[in-house]
Amino acid sequence: MQFVGIALVVGLVGMASVAGGAELGPRPKDPGKPNVLLITVDSFRPDHIGAYGYRRATTPTIDRLARGGVLFRAAVNQAAWTSPPLVSMLTSLYPSTHGVDYRSKSLDPSVVTPLRRLREAGYAVPGICYLISLPEFENLGFEPTAERTLDAWLATNPGKPFFAWIHLVGPHLPLNPPPPYDRMFTPGGRPLPADVLARLKPFREQPVIPRTEASVDPRDRDAVIALYDAKVRRTDDEIAQILGTLDRLGLRRSTLVILTADHGEELLDHGFIGHASTSLAGTLFDEVIRVPLIMTYPGVLPEGRRINTLVEGIDVLPTVLDLLGVPPPPVTQGRSLLPLIRGTPAPAPQRVFAETTTCGRSCPEGQDQGRLQAIRTPTWKLIRTEDARGERFALYHVASDPKERSDVAARHPQIVARLRAELARYVALNQVKADELRAIAALASRPAPAPAGAPAKPRILRPRDGRRLAFVEEAGRVVVEWEGQPDDRYVLEYEVGTGRYLMRGDFTVIGPRKEFGPLTAEVWNQLVFYNPFRVRIRPARCDKAACWGEWVTFRFAGS
Repeated sequence: MQFVGIALVVGLVGMASVAGGAELGPRPKDPGKPNVLLITVDSFRPDHIGAYGYRRATTPTIDRLARGGVLFRAAVNQAAWTSPPLVSMLTSLYPSTHGVDYRSKSLDPSVVTPLRRLREAGYAVPGICYLISLPEFENLGFEPTAERTLDAWLATNPGKPFFAWIHLVGPHLPLNPPPPYDRMFTPGGRPLPADVLARLKPFREQPVIPRTEASVDPRDRDAVIALYDAKVRRTDDEIAQILGTLDRLGLRRSTLVILTADHGEELLDHGFIGHASTSLAGTLFDEVIRVPLIMTYPGVLPEGRRINTLVEGIDVLPTVLDLLGVPPPPVTQGRSLLPLIRGTPAPAPQRVFAETTTCGRSCPEGQDQGRLQAIRTPTWKLIRTEDARGERFALYHVASDPKERSDVAARHPQIVARLRAELARYVALNQVKADELRAIAALASRPAPAPAGAPAKPRILRPRDGRRLAFVEEAGRVVVEWEGQPDDRYVLEYEVGTGRYLMRGDFTVIGPRKEFGPLTAEVWNQLVFYNPFRVRIRPARCDKAACWGEWVTFRFAGS
């Protein structure tokens, strides 16, 4: 999904930059530099994958991938909605360090990222992922590209080693698998009963269902799982297409493939369906922060290796850089997993850290409804919640209570005290690292003079006020253009939707044009939920009210 207000939906809906279509010949490359393909899947639980022990045939492609590589059984990501953990993965920084912990925030452009290091080492880092035109994914180091699929980019960029990232919508709400997937896991392959479908209608039709506005009958759990598993199977087929591109081009053996997720999904584990952005009642229970993590590189990484050690999403890019022999950025918080992969015991006690707002991308305007932080060991998990009711802690003995049913904080005050101290250390260290990033940014920033002829109040030229954007007419793209200079900085402010979908924000753009897309028809149709869209522009150097241009309002028409 892509657009300011689309920024508001991304992670909720969207289709991947999947491969397919182009018939390409073998692609020569530098034999000394392996390619890297990172595939992330939205709302993807490892316990619904065959390679992790799931009994249903949901993931034949992923299972084959796991047999040929390394599978991490205890991988944890850093937040309970899409943007913060993915930015953490791509920067090797915790959310409270990089600061992209709320929608429409962006990484400071002066931050040296792992992707910038890869580009310095001669790698192409194409921006083929549909997420990267969102504010949250700006300044990470991706290169602009006209292509939006892996095979299209490979067809026009032969030879150079690459780091490519693809994000799949996966089994994210709404739970609406198309045929033939919709009956793959229902009893007898029959349609679900009409009364069950009626009770689950909000979850089958909407991307956001606040916990306060809906309930789920426990009797419908099997139906929920069947619908979720159907979307998992569809995702597995998409992954087969992507890997097929590597096979077709003879790149499989020279490519490090990494499969993981942004976060998991609650499936009635604690009484509801979804995660922070969809339920507005996010948690840090394992069902939303545990993710799959599989790495394969034929002839280099071992086959069939299974690792039980706790690892984090921030460890992914340090592992890539270590494997490629590329120096890391000056500020990182993850660790390379190569020692674990090679059988070296963990050098320190296992600890992982996660944090989130309770309502993620869908927080009501002007409030975040609370924040959660968690520290987890192989034995214990402590969750800190801070909201209007104050601060409180919950403790779970995850070794004997993996479903986190029983809060045992009152019975183990010493454990609570110890983990509170360790949690506080994480928070303090993140603040130190964030201050370090800000210091680097302060040295790099310089006020930009106003270009000659720059308008004081930019006028939006496209889209016109009152337009209804049709998928076919726009070729799946949304383009915002205004009067301005190519090197000047502008602030684009947006207001999107009404009611529960109302969102506001702004972000900075260089030059007088911003393009989002191309989007799939499925994504385009989801944006209808967020009508109307309003945008206006001002020069970044002028923060006075008089510098804003006029609002332009437009809508998405269903395809």
